[in-house]
Amino acid sequence: MNVRWRSRARNAFLAAVDYLQHRNEIAAGEMSVAVEEAAGLLSRMPSIAQASQYSGCRAWSLTKWSKLIVFRETPQGVEIVAFLDTRQR
Repeated sequence: MNVRWRSRARNAFLAAVDYLQHRNEIAAGEMSVAVEEAAGLLSRMPSIAQASQYSGCRAWSLTKWSKLIVFRETPQGVEIVAFLDTRQR
């Protein structure tokens, strides 16, 4: 199954990695890998994520990184519609 990122979600992800990279390169790499692995998992098993407050979407929390992946299922896989920092909610 495919993972497609909406541009706003991808930009938020890249901004988070960039921010962290300036402070801790190793942590930035670890977070990047964790997000990509989570996206791959969600594309294979989208139902493991909880229903989201956003209509028609599901959410997956990356607790260690205080991030939330909001996505929706599509016939081709999943589309990540938002990448949020849970500390800013």
